[in-house]
Amino acid sequence: MSTGFTELAAMHHELFGEFAEAATYVRGTAAAVTTRVIVDDGSQTVGNRGEIQSNKRVITSIKSEYAPQRGDEITVRGVLRKVDAILVDDGYVVQAVLHG
Repeated sequence: MSTGFTELAAMHHELFGEFAEAATYVRGTAAAVTTRVIVDDGSQTVGNRGEIQSNKRVITSIKSEYAPQRGDEITVRGVLRKVDAILVDDGYVVQAVLHG
């Protein structure tokens, strides 16, 4: 009997196959690891009155491939940045805000 989780995981892999791009991350003193992430450069923080407070780069990764942690260094699109915060972790995908 299927619980839907298998189908959900398959869907994530299909979407990442289409939209993800290569990234390299380093955690602490460990060796660099290549992974894939979806990049959203248009993510914004909106204030109580609808004003845009900040623009940020958010990455989304499949948790089983890369579970970002605050302080990780990640290179995507040729730019090195640090993971500033984890936005969402639903057990399948993780969204993280990059500093800068």
